[in-house]
Parts: sequence; structure tokens; C-alpha cells
Amino acid sequence: MLAATAPSPPQPALGPAPSARRRPNEAPALALLAGAIDLAVGIHINLGLHYIESDAFSRVANAFYVLYSRTPHLAAIGFVWNPLPSLLELLLIPLKVLWPPLVTSGLASAVVSAAFGGLAVYLLLCILWDLGLPLAFRAAAGLLFAANPLILLYGANGMTGIMLIATMLGTLRGVLRYLERGSLRSLTAAALWLAVGFVIRYEAAPFGALLGLALLVVLRWKGTGWSRIEAALLIFAAPLVYVSGLWLYLNWLVMKNPLFFMDGTYSNAAISGFGAYGYPLLSQLKGHPLHAAGYVAGFALLFWPVIPAALFAVIQSFGRRRDARMPVLLAATAAVPLLQFALLYRGLSSGVDRYFMYYIPMGFLLIGLFAAKLPRARWRWAPLAALALVLALGDAGTGYALAKSPILGHGDGPDVVSLYQGRVRSEYVARDKVVAYLNAHPDLTVLADSAFAFPIILRVRNPRQLIISSDSAFNSILRNPRGRVDAFLVPAGPADQPNAVANAWPGISSGKISWLHAFATFAGGGIYELYRVGPNAP
Repeated sequence: MLAATAPSPPQPALGPAPSARRRPNEAPALALLAGAIDLAVGIHINLGLHYIESDAFSRVANAFYVLYSRTPHLAAIGFVWNPLPSLLELLLIPLKVLWPPLVTSGLASAVVSAAFGGLAVYLLLCILWDLGLPLAFRAAAGLLFAANPLILLYGANGMTGIMLIATMLGTLRGVLRYLERGSLRSLTAAALWLAVGFVIRYEAAPFGALLGLALLVVLRWKGTGWSRIEAALLIFAAPLVYVSGLWLYLNWLVMKNPLFFMDGTYSNAAISGFGAYGYPLLSQLKGHPLHAAGYVAGFALLFWPVIPAALFAVIQSFGRRRDARMPVLLAATAAVPLLQFALLYRGLSSGVDRYFMYYIPMGFLLIGLFAAKLPRARWRWAPLAALALVLALGDAGTGYALAKSPILGHGDGPDVVSLYQGRVRSEYVARDKVVAYLNAHPDLTVLADSAFAFPIILRVRNPRQLIISSDSAFNSILRNPRGRVDAFLVPAGPADQPNAVANAWPGISSGKISWLHAFATFAGGGIYELYRVGPNAP
């Protein structure tokens, strides 16, 4: 800290000095507008079109278990998903008595994502203001960013993509302000935003690593001494290190494995082991670095302006009149795609569109920095208007890539098309039938793995009718169910995800378990079966 605050030689200015105001006046209003639109769209697609993103729904379920399972406890929030989204949704779960869809339809997740959608717009506008851009361009860029099809979808559907984007923008703002002003307050803010990002998505770790490397390079370019650089990097990294260390400790304390979130029963590695990512296209990427690199680079077409803007940033980073802000933005642009490259090469990623949506905010920032470098002249409005048009065409390119491209359509594309066509997702039909059956038989006690049964748990009238994975007695009852549970609920057909019941009793669906007898089958977008526990059960 002392080294970081020690006097240093005069540094060249990175751009026009901002005024005494810390934020642009229009930022709060546009952020509130964007958040309100995201929430309205979220309510419409959820309650009107019956579209529920399963990952967002499961995070609401994790929060729900903390309060309403048979054994309420904080660790029921789980150790696979990063905990902050569910912790925030936990504040909304008790309000289900006033508005049940917050839980039964997973709308608590949409409330949280909409709030982060507004926050992302706010922080983007703050960065553009720091760059010295005029009000008209800032407002146009903020509205176009909020209206981008992927940004709008993820601000509305309760997923964590927009949440990580908001924390990335907060981190970048702090780093850029530190480079411009030498303000430790800004650097500390950047470090805290990065730590918040980690408890939302694991991608925050490689993002922070590359950003720290860029910070080191830029400070050396500016002639900063090594002791000052060391102090700055320690400040930047400390919150992320502490938060990630705490997460490892909690995994070890509760799950007896510090890396449970990486290699545990319900981890990404476990799901990939069940063949969930066995699409022919992804199979061609595993073990082939050139194919994986081409696939990752191709997703830049989700927001095509990032491509020329990144090339311009490379030139500005290494030319004679290099701009120290460019390497920072380039590192931020490359961080998440590089992680996806590594995961796709190892066959540990589904490679869907949402993992590459970070090209979009970085494209807006790179275009904004290009706009900030335009000469201040009377005719400046013309190129600024042209750049705003480029951003609008980038949004159009996102929609086209999602709807039309056979490669980029893998993942979110079909969902976007079905939303525009007003189609209902069929995967919950069978689960709704299970809910109706359980509500009609309230005395039936059922054991189910919450990894697949969470929509049922959230919608059944009495959630304590089910014994679920986070309950303290789950494993004991699973192994010795006689007199303790009436039935097991299992999904039929080939498994593409971990299933504790099927793992404990293999052959259950083929009738090889003599004391389990199927007595109810529910079809429609998947098949679920109830097996009665017989008197000869262990």
C-alpha cells in the first residue's frame, strides 16, 4: 500500500481529464429504464410464453432449499453453482406468499438479472463518460447495448451472463481510472468488483488473471517502478484470492473435497462424463486446437464490430503512439474466449452462444475508445454518428447470427427463435404432471435427486413431501428406504446428467431391483417414473 501511494514520475495522460462529477447525469435514468425493460420482458417470456431457462430455475431452487426443505440450512445452496445469484434470490424467496411465480416460475432469478442488466448499462455509460464522449453518443451506445438481442435476453431470463458482464465493466472502469489518475480508490473498487464476479461465475478468475497481466505491462510502459507495480497487483488480486480461497475452504468443510465444484458429483466435468456435450460438432473440437480456436474465433460474429475494433486496438497497443488503455481492453476481450478454448479442447464445454456474449460489451468499449480518439472538431458528430450506426448494425448481426447461422445457432439460437414464434417449451410438461400427481396424493413421500427434480420441488404444494439431495438423511434413506419413504422418482431413458437414484440402484428402469415397482409414468418432453418401495427393501 505504501509503495502504491508513493510519489512516482509524471505519467502521460491517457485522455481528456474528466470533470469533477464521478458519473454522467443520464446514467441512473437509462440504467433504471434498461432494468425495467429487462424485468418486463422477463415476466412476459416467463408467464406469457412459459419459457424458463433451466439453469436460472435451478439457482432459484438452490435458494429455496435453504428455507423450505426438510432440513433447512445454508449449505443447501450447493457447491457447484457460484453462490451469489442464489444468495440474492434468497432475499426474494419469502415473498412467494405474496406472488408465488417468484418461486414456482423462477421469476426471482429474472428480478436479479434485470437489476444487473440495469447496472451493466450504468457502468458502461460511466466508462464512456470517463473517455470524454458526448452525451448523445453515450445515450445511443447505452440504449443499443441494452437492446442487443443477447444482452436483452440475459437481462430478462435470470441467467448469470449479464451479472458477470456488469462486474467485468465495474472492474474495467476501476482499472482504467487507476491508470489515468493513479487513484487507489479506483483500483480497490476494481478488485472488489472482480471478487464479486467470482462468486457469480468462475470466468472471473481468468478475466482477472489476464487483466492483471495487462496492468503489469501497461505500468511498465509508463515507467512505473517494480515496487509500485507489485503493490498495485497485490491490491488488485487480494479480494479475488481471498474469496476463491474461502470457496475452496467451504467446499472442503462441507463436501470434504476442496475441488468439489470442479470434479464433484454434479460438476461440469461429471456432466460431460455423461455425454451431455457429445454433439458431433463439439466432438470434432476435442483434442484439436486449431478447430477449437476457429470455433471460438467464429463466435466473434455474435457482435462483428469487435473484430475491426480489436485490430485497431492491437495497432494502437504496439505502434509508435501506443495507447495504454488498449492492452487492458484486449486482455478483457480475450479472457473468457481463451477459457472456452481450453474447455472445448478438453471436451468440457457445451460451447453455446452465451459463453461468448462477452464479445458484445467489449465491442462497445473498443468502439467507444476509438470514438474518444477522434479529433475534437465541429465535424466530429459525423464519425460519431457513423460509429453509433456501426453499433446498431452489430446488434442486427447478433440477431442474425442467433437466428440464421447453422453454427452459431447451437445453444441460444433455437430458444431465441422459439421465443419470437411464441412456442412453449415442452420439457416441463411431464414435470407438471408429476406435480399434479403429488398434489393429489399428499400422503405419498417421495425421494428424488434435486439435480433433475428441482422444477417439481418448487411447484409441488408441500415441498416437504419430497426427500431431496440436500437433506441430511438423503443418502441414508436412498440406501435403506424401507419404512422411511414410499417411492423413488427417476427420469426414464438414457441419462445425460448425474442421477443419485440410478447410480445407487443401477438397473432400476429395466426391473432388476426386485423391491422397486413402477406404478406411475409421466410423459411429455421427457419421461418420469415413480417406483414404489416394496416391503423387502433394505
